[in-house]
Amino acid sequence: MFFKNVSIFKQLVFLVIIPVVVSLIGLAIYNINHTRETLVGGMQEKSQILSDEIHDKLEFQDYALSVIEKDMDTRMKYLSNEIIEKYVIGSDSVEGINLKELQIELEMDPDHEDIYLINKDGVIVNSTLKSDLGLNLFALGDELEAYLLHILVDGKFKADAFSIESSTKRLKKYCYQPTNDGEYILELGFYNKDAEKLDRLVQKRINEISKKHESVKSVDLFIGSDNPVSFNSENTIHEDHYNTFVKAIKNQSAYFIDEDHMQYGFIYMDRNSDIFGDSVIRIINDRTKEINIINQEVLIFSLIFAITIILLFMIILLSAKSITTPLNNLVKKINRISEGNLSERTDPDGCKEIRVLSTQFNYMLEELEELYNGLEKKVIQRTAEISQQKEEIESQRDQIEQQRDVLVENHKNLERAYHEIEDQQKKITDSIHYARRIQSAILPTRARLKELLHDHFVLYKPKDIVSGDFYWATKQGNKSLIVAADCTGHGVPGALMSMIGNTLLNKIIGVEGITHPDQILDQLRTEIIESLKQTGEDFKTKDGMDVVLCAIDHDNNKLEFAGANNPLFLVRDGELVVYKGDKQPVGYHIGEPKPFTNHVLDVQKGDRIYIFTDGYQDQFGGEKERKFLVKRFRNLLLEIHKEPMAEQKEILDTTIEEWMINTFQVDDILVLGFEI
Repeated sequence: MFFKNVSIFKQLVFLVIIPVVVSLIGLAIYNINHTRETLVGGMQEKSQILSDEIHDKLEFQDYALSVIEKDMDTRMKYLSNEIIEKYVIGSDSVEGINLKELQIELEMDPDHEDIYLINKDGVIVNSTLKSDLGLNLFALGDELEAYLLHILVDGKFKADAFSIESSTKRLKKYCYQPTNDGEYILELGFYNKDAEKLDRLVQKRINEISKKHESVKSVDLFIGSDNPVSFNSENTIHEDHYNTFVKAIKNQSAYFIDEDHMQYGFIYMDRNSDIFGDSVIRIINDRTKEINIINQEVLIFSLIFAITIILLFMIILLSAKSITTPLNNLVKKINRISEGNLSERTDPDGCKEIRVLSTQFNYMLEELEELYNGLEKKVIQRTAEISQQKEEIESQRDQIEQQRDVLVENHKNLERAYHEIEDQQKKITDSIHYARRIQSAILPTRARLKELLHDHFVLYKPKDIVSGDFYWATKQGNKSLIVAADCTGHGVPGALMSMIGNTLLNKIIGVEGITHPDQILDQLRTEIIESLKQTGEDFKTKDGMDVVLCAIDHDNNKLEFAGANNPLFLVRDGELVVYKGDKQPVGYHIGEPKPFTNHVLDVQKGDRIYIFTDGYQDQFGGEKERKFLVKRFRNLLLEIHKEPMAEQKEILDTTIEEWMINTFQVDDILVLGFEI
């Protein structure tokens, strides 16, 4: 239909050129993207190799510095204790101590060893280095502030590893010790010639890395996250890249930014300094060569694309002409034949298919001419027959109209009957919805369950509008009694049984005061048999219910449990224990009824208790349309039992909904969980 009014030339263009164009463009996009990914991946891999090379050099530096630090730590601890014990303790004005004289007296090197006194606000209030007086260390970053406050709280001497001094960019080792009154921190800062020599050597080696690679414009090691400084140069981080720098530290990973002809790589590297423990290697690569390669691929593709389309167009044009010329001649002949000149014949010419078509068309015309001549004779004969048939049809039409009137009347009667049935169905549905509100009203409210249980959830999913499953709860003395019941059937019959069960439980426990689960089930069975007049005879009701009933003695940490066909699960310390009920329902069953068994359990705070009907485990679903089964249900409860009860309910609900996504709910579902 799409090519109905389209010429052969246009069809060939559409069927040949367009698929070729789409294929070429798709291939070009794939090749260009693959080339781009390969180049970018190679550049990132090169950046990672460079960062590993830097990491090896810094590991060597850290090891060498740790050897230098051993002797410095001993001297710094000795001097720190001497200053606090002999000069700070008992001083009327710590901030007024002449630290220069103290420096000389302790034979400290004034060019390489400095003393600082820092108050609780992080301000340097006394120092041998006058340029640092009044400097607020807390303003240098949250990490340094947290570090100094921890020292005040800890109250112990702390020697940090070598770090970069922010003002001079030189390596300097610091130690810290709070005064006994906790009002000040004594800080010593030492330069070391060997450490600085080692530092300059490592910086030189890092700077030489970029010179080995033509596309690498610079390699910088930035130290610190709040106020990052370059370890090996005067370069800084552009404000547009700062968020990426912080992300590399936060996630301890590598991130890359492509801008114009440059790629900026930020690669995280861990260090051993408590204050400046976070370092990021920034590698700037020139992408000009890679971009030129991609542009060259685009140019080559454009040339190939243009040449291919031109060649295809010319081939299609020549092919279409060789087909359309004889076809046009054939069409002219056919038009003259269509005007009634059946003696006209076509000239077989053109390709093999057109010659065959012309030959067969001429043969068809010969037969058509013979048929036409014979048809004229038959028309006269048929006209007479049609006149006779017309009279018969008009007679039959009157009969059909009478039958139609009868059918119309019957249709109206059927419509009235349909509307009456529809009204009755709506009334029945409205009645069942009202019954649902009544059934919901007799169930314990969330507030009532919260009064009786420490923490709980109720997953209640009726199969139909009303449910044959119900739960019931009350309190008698120091006991909380909880029931989960599954009545025979579901929908309206099950709902009626649930109303009977609810009423009888109110009578047995609320009026008669029975609180032991086994006695309650025994009495409930007797009452149901009497209420439903169950004798076991044929055609008599055998309805009943499967019940889980537990009574919690809050004063003595005891839990009594009795079950009719259904068990109780207890989860403690990551282990699930099953307490089975008796293999008999509450109601009439074949055989002599036996008293229900009363289980008494010692419970502990934090125990998770689960009671339920069989709807959850019997639900069909999954990829193979099988039952959920008790084993999968137990494993699921073990996985989620540590979660809050509300979250357990959501997980159970989501799991069963996903399980039966391709099927329907086969039974009412009730799961009740609570924490001791």
